[in-house]
Amino acid sequence: MAEMPRELFSATSAEGDPLSPGAKVVLAYLWTFVDANLAATYRNRKGPAKAPRVICDPEEIGKVFQIDAEAVRRHLRALKDAGYAVHHQDDADSSLALLDGKHRDEYLKVFGPKA
Repeated sequence: MAEMPRELFSATSAEGDPLSPGAKVVLAYLWTFVDANLAATYRNRKGPAKAPRVICDPEEIGKVFQIDAEAVRRHLRALKDAGYAVHHQDDADSSLALLDGKHRDEYLKVFGPKA
């Protein structure tokens, strides 16, 4: 079980606005499913790195936090738009790659709204 990188507690949207507390909680929860050794290797790598992946089920997350699945989906959309949780075309719909702050900034330079 990995711990969310501390810099993500001040996560912002791609435009620089703070993410909602709910989106940050969902992000922290998703990081708990990442293997700690894999997360450490990913964070310490300079340049492109294979981001840790998690399977995401909005209904299950909603049950954990006692909120409806649609609210979880809104939080996930915010995380995707901000570049912290990324779908890859070759992955299943429920699989997300989680990016830390450094790799997220690199991702947004290429794929972000201002790219």
